[in-house]
Amino acid sequence: MKKLIEHIVRLALQNRIQVFITTHSYHDCLRFIQYSVEEKIRENVLRVYKITKKPSGEVMAENVTNNIPEIIRSVYEEEGV
Repeated sequence: MKKLIEHIVRLALQNRIQVFITTHSYHDCLRFIQYSVEEKIRENVLRVYKITKKPSGEVMAENVTNNIPEIIRSVYEEEGV
């Protein structure tokens, strides 16, 4: 996964395109990004949104900080883990 993400990020930057990644394993995705993308690049290009669906059916998109440890902590706090 690390090599795949490195390759995707390199291609996206070279071609000036956006890449959207979605996963059911938020922690693993962030972990791979953390170790695959240089911090100086990550700070400038990574935007992380947390998408949730309320019982009413309303879908919420929350822009969360790109501080990966804080993102992971917020996910686990909300889930009660």
